[in-house]
Amino acid sequence: MLDKRYLTFTKLVQTQSYTKTAELMFVTQSAVSQQIKTLENDLGIKLVEYHQPNLTITQQGLALADFINRQSVQEQQLLTDLRSTEAPTEIIFGATHSLAISLAPRLIAQLQENFSEVKCRVDNTTAILNKIDQGDLQFALLEGNFDRPKYDSMVIKKEAFIAVASSKNPLVDRNNLNVQDLLHENLILRENGSGTRDIFSNWAQSQNISLTDFEKNIEINEPTSILNLVEQNVGISFMYESLVALELKSGLLKQLQLPSLNLVRDISLVYLKDSYFANQYQELAKKL
Repeated sequence: MLDKRYLTFTKLVQTQSYTKTAELMFVTQSAVSQQIKTLENDLGIKLVEYHQPNLTITQQGLALADFINRQSVQEQQLLTDLRSTEAPTEIIFGATHSLAISLAPRLIAQLQENFSEVKCRVDNTTAILNKIDQGDLQFALLEGNFDRPKYDSMVIKKEAFIAVASSKNPLVDRNNLNVQDLLHENLILRENGSGTRDIFSNWAQSQNISLTDFEKNIEINEPTSILNLVEQNVGISFMYESLVALELKSGLLKQLQLPSLNLVRDISLVYLKDSYFANQYQELAKKL
């Protein structure tokens, strides 16, 4: 169990206020200050810079708070397992919108054999990682970029990232398109925080273009709605190949032949760094 001073410190990092921390911990402000000072003395590390009214958490303090939060989440998960006299009956994981369509159903089909309750929370990459940090999710299926040093992960597969358009769009009949050929099109893309949006934005930057260079930007946080709009020839979009596999096979959509878009990205199962449950998560990843 963590020393109470560590918990007080994490509250101070969250609130950025001795007064608010004291209220949350049901102690006096001077008690909070004393706990932080003794913690700093014991560790030999400066955690807080305080020049009234400004409070700043040092880089060492931020790193310690991150570690404490991860340990607290895992402690609660472990205690829940230890207190249970039977095998765990519930598992909660996250998936990005794209993977909720293509990969999450396969995982759920496997999990339901061993758990009476399987819960999948669908959101964008940023929100899902926050939920892992807070202990609301045990692990997640993510595509695209994330802070790899902060988490542990296993690559499930590699996926091509492609540009797609309606079969009615004249661009689909052209070979060796360049990025300038696309700019007269409406761009249909995901919201900020989405892994798909992040990958597209990084590629666009490498091509010296921005979102505003396109005719119009249409932003939607649901992949199925994006697919419907592209099918109606409202615009073009960028996504993982598996998400659009059926539409490509049926001929409703076609891949744009864009040589500069030669991207393959990892699809990963992600969980807290140094997790006590790492072996369980790795076994799940191997089955996908």
